[in-house]
Amino acid sequence: MSKIALQLRAEELIGTRTVIVGERGRGKTLLTAKLLEELARLYPLSEITAIDMAPTTLALSSRLSDFTKLVNHIRYLAPPVVRAPRIEARTRDEVLELAEFNKRVIDPLLDEFLARSTKVLVVNDLTIYFHRGSADKILLCAAKSETFLANAYMGESLAEWDRASGVSRREAEELKRFIEQSASRVIKL
Repeated sequence: MSKIALQLRAEELIGTRTVIVGERGRGKTLLTAKLLEELARLYPLSEITAIDMAPTTLALSSRLSDFTKLVNHIRYLAPPVVRAPRIEARTRDEVLELAEFNKRVIDPLLDEFLARSTKVLVVNDLTIYFHRGSADKILLCAAKSETFLANAYMGESLAEWDRASGVSRREAEELKRFIEQSASRVIKL
C-alpha cells in the first residue's frame, strides 16, 4: 500500500466518488476496509451499505469481511458464491458462463441498493461485475449515494487467462467509462 493511500482520511471522502485501483495483491480491499471503518465514525451505521463482489472460490481475492467486523453492523450485501472466471475457467465459454453467473448473483444486490439507498455505498471488487454487467447500473448506484467508495482491479496480470473471451477488455472499458463519468478521485496502488 502506498504512503499516499495510508494518509488518506475518511473526511476527505465525504461527498466524493472514490475508486481505488491496482494490480491484484496490492492492498485494495484492505485500504477499502480501513476507510469503511473510518466512514463509520462519520455516518450512522444505518446509512452505510457495502456490496461485496469479491470471488469466494479462490484465495486470490479478499472480502471486506476478511478485514473488518464492521460488516456485521452495517448493511452488508454479498452473494454466497462469486466465481473467478479467468482463473477457474479452462475455455472461453466457461469464462463467459462464470461471468454471467456473477452478474446474475450481483444484480439483485444492486437492485436492492437502488430500491433502498443509503448515504454511503462501498463496493469491493467492482470489476467482477464489469465482466458482463454495465457501468450504467453502477453509475446509478453511485448517483444514489452521497459518498461512494469502491476498489477495482486494474492491471495486466489476469489478461493472460482471458481465454479470448473479451472479459479483460470489457472490464477495462467499463471501469474506464465509470471513472470518466463519475469518479472524483482515483487512487492507484
